[in-house]
Amino acid sequence: IDRLRETWRVLGEEDPLWAILSSPDKRGGRWALDEFFAAGESEIAAIDGYCTALGRPTSRNRAVDFGCGVGRLSRALSTRYANVIGVDIASSMIARARELNADRANIRFVENGEADLRFIEDRSVHLVYSAIPLHHIPAVLQRAYIAEFMRVLSPEGVGVFQIASGFSNDLTGW
Repeated sequence: IDRLRETWRVLGEEDPLWAILSSPDKRGGRWALDEFFAAGESEIAAIDGYCTALGRPTSRNRAVDFGCGVGRLSRALSTRYANVIGVDIASSMIARARELNADRANIRFVENGEADLRFIEDRSVHLVYSAIPLHHIPAVLQRAYIAEFMRVLSPEGVGVFQIASGFSNDLTGW
């Protein structure tokens, strides 16, 4: 965890938007904030569509954005949920998230360097969302966090997360 925290702290200080959405043409501080946040809105709108089709969550009181970075997805979630908790391991990312989302009173950003989410009550979250962050961490921590997602998730809620499911040596498409 300490190595992950340090890596993401540095990335958050050097080029936080690019570290989150690593488009080659955006490296070196070339993300426009409106474009960056619009990408988050588009991603959450798509997830919201899937949730609506499922008829879940049945309540929209609390969402968790795990690996929130600077709050790109937390911001989009804040228009759909009464309360949003953005969680990240890097102090630099959390500081920038608070700065960029100061206009959103319903988002709380939490720096978390533990392998659990003990600051969130059992069965209190209606959406847990984590796209991409889990594949940056070792499998043992992935499993710990997924167990925590299930602990905090309301029975009427939805958990959406992405992990790498395998590795291929076939690089012909690159």
